[in-house]
Amino acid sequence: MDLKYLKNEDEMKQISFRLSEKKKVAHLGGGQKKIDAHHAKGKLTARERIAYLTDDDSDFLEIGTFVGEGMYKEVGGCPS
Repeated sequence: MDLKYLKNEDEMKQISFRLSEKKKVAHLGGGQKKIDAHHAKGKLTARERIAYLTDDDSDFLEIGTFVGEGMYKEVGGCPS
């Protein structure tokens, strides 16, 4: 195998891992406290409502996963 190929493959795996970690954070929305507050009121989060409406075996692609990234200071956002 080519050394450049292996380097690129490793780099892509690292980028993919970082992206999946960012996605986990994004799926917390405003943070775990906000999710718990919704549940305490007997409500579901937007993602939970969507999951409830979609079939388990159907494909689903979320557009705009990172739209609110950096908006909430309390969960490490807002770069100001």
